[in-house]
Amino acid sequence: MRAQGRHTLRVLVGLIALGTAIRLAFAFGTNGDRFDLQSFDLVGGFLHDGHPLDVYSQATADPPLVRWPYPPVFFPVIYLVRGIAENSPLAIDDLIRVVFIAVDALLAWLVFKLLLLRDGSDRRALTGAALVALGPSLIAVSGYHGQLDTLAWLPVVAALYVWEGGGSRRGLYAGLLVGLAAGLKTVPIVAVLALLPTARSRREQLTAMVAAAAVPLAFFLPFVLADASGVADAVDYRGLPGFGGLSLLVQPDLAVAWLSHTQPTSTALTDRLQDLNVVFVAVSVLATAAVCWRAKTPAPRAALMLVLAVAVAGVNFNVTYAAWIAILLIAAGLLREALLLQAWMLVPTVLAKLSREIDGGLPEWLVRWVYVPMMIAVLLAFTIGWVRLGLAELSRARPARGSAEVPIVPSRGS
Repeated sequence: MRAQGRHTLRVLVGLIALGTAIRLAFAFGTNGDRFDLQSFDLVGGFLHDGHPLDVYSQATADPPLVRWPYPPVFFPVIYLVRGIAENSPLAIDDLIRVVFIAVDALLAWLVFKLLLLRDGSDRRALTGAALVALGPSLIAVSGYHGQLDTLAWLPVVAALYVWEGGGSRRGLYAGLLVGLAAGLKTVPIVAVLALLPTARSRREQLTAMVAAAAVPLAFFLPFVLADASGVADAVDYRGLPGFGGLSLLVQPDLAVAWLSHTQPTSTALTDRLQDLNVVFVAVSVLATAAVCWRAKTPAPRAALMLVLAVAVAGVNFNVTYAAWIAILLIAAGLLREALLLQAWMLVPTVLAKLSREIDGGLPEWLVRWVYVPMMIAVLLAFTIGWVRLGLAELSRARPARGSAEVPIVPSRGS
């Protein structure tokens, strides 16, 4: 191995080791998000109790609290982790975060490989890995919060790597990876649309779409057959309004209520937005997919645009979702933007986490004059970025004036 390659590998390993150590310190030094971590424990109990196919009915039995609104791909891991916790001194709260921390280490390595394939630059690839390994938004999700957000996007980054690698069966493998991501959380399914503009054939497009749909459907099928109403209740869950996105914009008092531990009451407009959430997201995603199709947008950039479309049009946006955008910014090579996003999100993320640790929540003035404006600014930045990327792709797709081919007309007598 050349000296430069050995040095790059040492730096990469050092970055991942440092990021892992920081996450482990949070995992074993904090209580994390008690609701979500307790949900893993409860769902693990449902899976162990002899009626695992009824897990969705049990997880939605206490509305509006929904313990598992996600697809079932992660169930085997929860089952295994809870079994280990019952026979070890470690709690499931700690073990489940260790799983997510290991995922982040793999994600940093995969981002490094993708950027190296894309740019051929060790420095840029290491920078991207550092933004994953040491990124505050990702550390907060896996080290403190204990959520699926970074895990759900790991298969998407793997799919982009496979797709950019150009193998003969990339349609199948990339599609299966996107399907695996969609089996963890539903939003990553939009990434399959990012593959289509640069597919080499209609067959490759069809293969990717079918493979992406097959994985979550296969996992869901036994639960639907056994407990259709429970699955429907879980899938219908739309999240809590007011933490970010359009719901925060139209009713900032909800954020004040949630983070100050007072009673939140949504307005008729907020409730209407909740009902229209799927419509807004579908329209924005399809419009973005059409732009990417016309411009033959490369898959990493198209994936970023599609997820920005979800963030802009989606009614509810949680601070943990910033990790989605950060990961895809890095995958698309927009490293400065990924750094700026995570730096900006540091304050809202800390405030959201502190609100769970402080009895009585945060002071109302702190939420109203710091958290709310910063999260509205995030929505504005996502909107501007989404529009600018779309316009740039349309401009790239439009032939330059005078560049159109002139048909060859035979001259007389030829």
